[in-house]
Amino acid sequence: RRIARRAMRPGYKFGVNPTFFAELVPTLAKVMGAAYPELVARQAFVQDVLRKEGEQFARTLETGMEILDAAIARLGGGKVIDGNTVFKLHDTYGFPTDLTADIARERGYTVDIEGYERAMDVQRKQSQAASHFGVDLSAGPRIEGTTEFRGYEGVTDEGRIVALLKAGAAVDVLKAGDEGEVVLDC
Repeated sequence: RRIARRAMRPGYKFGVNPTFFAELVPTLAKVMGAAYPELVARQAFVQDVLRKEGEQFARTLETGMEILDAAIARLGGGKVIDGNTVFKLHDTYGFPTDLTADIARERGYTVDIEGYERAMDVQRKQSQAASHFGVDLSAGPRIEGTTEFRGYEGVTDEGRIVALLKAGAAVDVLKAGDEGEVVLDC
């Protein structure tokens, strides 16, 4: 995604909508199809993903550029875009920090990366604090045995039921319409 967005930006600078990247897929499939047969087989999917990414990035660029231009206008004679603005662009609008730095450099400005990092650190700490729910994960029914994750080996497998749970308690049967959990050995 980041590579695609970095490639879309020069086109955007010259007035080309970032969805143009999707239109390159048929030519790319023709030229590189022998080396990458999945590109040919999934051409429509790749084109659709790139089109959607281009549309999203166009919105991100439009919004981000408005905010960045306003921040630069507020600088007066200053040459450093503050870290909070860089953070807001990244965190709120998905505007890549490296893109902000590129645009600033092109226009003769710099960005306050240390200020950005401080704002990012504050956000990280707030996020970590909010994720502590105070739940005792060891509470609940004790289930004997072990389970083995095999999700990377395939999408189907056979297993044996080792426990049935209803409202967090072990039960012998789940009836039609009951909500519960089935614990398997794989």
